Amino acid sequence: MCISAQARGRYATSAWGELRRVGLRAELRRRLATAHATAASSQRQEQPVAPPLRVAVIGGGFAGLAAAYHLLTAAGSSGRAMELTLYDAVGLGAGGSGAAAGLLHPYTPRGKMLWHGLDAFQDALHLLAAAEAAAQEAAGDSDSSGTPAGSLETAAGPIRWPLAWRHGMLRPTRSAKQARDIAKFLPKDAQAAAATQAEAVTDAAALAALVPGLNPAGLLPAEEEPSRTAELEQRLRPAAGTQRRRQQQQQQQGQAAGPPALGLMVHAAVTIHPASYVQALWLACQAAAARGAAGSAASLELQAVTSLRQLQAARGPFHAVVVAAGAAVGSIEELQGRLPLDLCQGHSLHMAPGSGEAAGSSSGSSSDACSGAGAADSSGSSARASHSKGVEYPAGAPSLLGSPYIAAHGSASLVVGATKRYGLSWQEAYQLLSAPMVHDAAEAEAAAAALLPGATQLWPPLAGWQVASVRTGVRALPIRGSDGAIPYAGRLPLEASSSAVGSSSSSSSSSSDGIPGNGVSQDAAGQLAPGAAATPAGDASLPPCWVIGGLGARGLVYHAWLGRLVATAVLSGSEHGLPAELLRWRELGPSKEGSKR
Repeated sequence: MCISAQARGRYATSAWGELRRVGLRAELRRRLATAHATAASSQRQEQPVAPPLRVAVIGGGFAGLAAAYHLLTAAGSSGRAMELTLYDAVGLGAGGSGAAAGLLHPYTPRGKMLWHGLDAFQDALHLLAAAEAAAQEAAGDSDSSGTPAGSLETAAGPIRWPLAWRHGMLRPTRSAKQARDIAKFLPKDAQAAAATQAEAVTDAAALAALVPGLNPAGLLPAEEEPSRTAELEQRLRPAAGTQRRRQQQQQQQGQAAGPPALGLMVHAAVTIHPASYVQALWLACQAAAARGAAGSAASLELQAVTSLRQLQAARGPFHAVVVAAGAAVGSIEELQGRLPLDLCQGHSLHMAPGSGEAAGSSSGSSSDACSGAGAADSSGSSARASHSKGVEYPAGAPSLLGSPYIAAHGSASLVVGATKRYGLSWQEAYQLLSAPMVHDAAEAEAAAAALLPGATQLWPPLAGWQVASVRTGVRALPIRGSDGAIPYAGRLPLEASSSAVGSSSSSSSSSSDGIPGNGVSQDAAGQLAPGAAATPAGDASLPPCWVIGGLGARGLVYHAWLGRLVATAVLSGSEHGLPAELLRWRELGPSKEGSKR
């Protein structure tokens, strides 16, 4: 078909017009998209950055430092900045934490796993690893395997290295009943026993091989000495009828009775140098703040806090306060009498290899050598000078649990403890915070006289050691319940003024800070409301206040787990994640401070 020139012209003109119209539309869409993107970017840049969450933690011991670490890491993970201030009247580890021997394990003397013991133990191991890594990083050495024994030089000062010994712990049985209990209870939780590498030791030669110098025959009371085998076996042998019933019950439960245990060996247990650990844990807190969002910080204030309202007025506003003041919790006005506690003073002996003289002859000498990272231990020059004159603790041997205990901080430093004096007032406990080293000769000699006979029976070569110093501290014991001595945690039911609770600012903003249920001010339920304005500076109204307490002798095993749980509760504004047993302190009576046992 022949197309005229005129028709071809009209077709070309229409096609070109169509292409031109399509191009214009595409260009228009491109320009509109660019304009929208520019406007969105400008809007994002104009949005104000959420101010840092300001949190105060009162108490520089195990629990306070654990809570601080988990608060900072959780805030950093959410992308929210946090300014955390740690308050302590004397310094890190000045209370019961610093006086602890550093025995980290999750078992009772009967071989039972503590309440939530496995979770707590594993959390403590993770926190210890974080502290060790922070100390290594601060010292500029990332390879711990090549670090010689001695101390790490950090900006915060020297830290004893190693600060932990992973040699396990041995609890020799001291009675026939304890031998039966360990054999009975340990197999009941096989999963926990496997996770902690715990086993019952039933052979005397194997027990002695774990700690050379140990004398198994001398550990039981005279009427239960293993040398009197027939008598011991008779004591352990129940009546025929009872034995048959017990065997039937065990068969029904699928549990076979094992021989009485001569000891409980927990291979995964760790002995820690407490003074160095708290220093390293604070370095981990600072490192967590450095990794956090812009504006994050962690600072330490050596200041006594006697009132939460005064703290809020003078140093606030804080969005939350965590109180982990141990035995000194009664010195805070708003907490006096709120936690049912029994305050117990204990003494521990810091031992060094001696010149063969009777141990304890130098007990009146209470130098400050054991007060910090440079304690009289395997890194101390005075201890090294006497190594050839005394029997060192076997290298790689486990610490010994019992009453008394022997905590091995290397081969040339042992901690023996502890005495117990119940019924202290919080005023007495607070006074002891600033005087952990015993300088009174009579007091030091009394502590040595109470502890050394049992300790030398436990490990006879200790008779060739001498007391380098004597230390004292106060533990805040919880009221024992059906599940044992369980610590306390939760939000304090303190009154807050209307300017902080249910303020209008809490409903005027809907922006999120990235932490569920959290923000700057409180809503009507007292939770941290997302994106709201802070309590005005100088206002003495209380922010949400939380407490960790009653850790007693189990602060080392529980501190990391409790710190994590409470940090989560603080940032969510809810107690829903806390086990109900931790909150039972609200139903118990007032504190037992000053009572006598």
